Amino acid sequence: ATGEINLISVKIYNMNNEETSSIISGEKLKIIFEISSNRELLDPHYGIIIRNHLGLSVYESNTRILGVKTYPLSINRPSKIITIWKLPLFPGDYSISLGVANGGTGNNFEEYLFNMYDIIILKILQKEPCPTYAGIVNLQPEIIVESIIN
Repeated sequence: ATGEINLISVKIYNMNNEETSSIISGEKLKIIFEISSNRELLDPHYGIIIRNHLGLSVYESNTRILGVKTYPLSINRPSKIITIWKLPLFPGDYSISLGVANGGTGNNFEEYLFNMYDIIILKILQKEPCPTYAGIVNLQPEIIVESIIN
């Protein structure tokens, strides 16, 4: 981190706009990052990583790769990065990380200004009565069994 980006707050909300630290597996939630910059950034981009309790990256991407339009950051004017997720993850604790970069082309950025790992912990709760899978994510497969008649 260069000290040019200030993380003001990170909050997790359920879809009723109630602040929370946990969500039932498969439900939607919002994570809102509020930041400010000590200098003008003409082409800021934001990256997010979700990691499990072992530090394994369950998901990571950034606004450039996702094709999300971003707007310049003015000096000391707070901005919000609002992410909405449906997380069909196995019950447990997951950490959320944020990165901020500026400029560049393709997957390469001119400047990497802010990387904060494990900013907040999100607890994924078990959907009752019990999970129907093991692993990291519920892929919700369709399985068909057919009898073969000779």
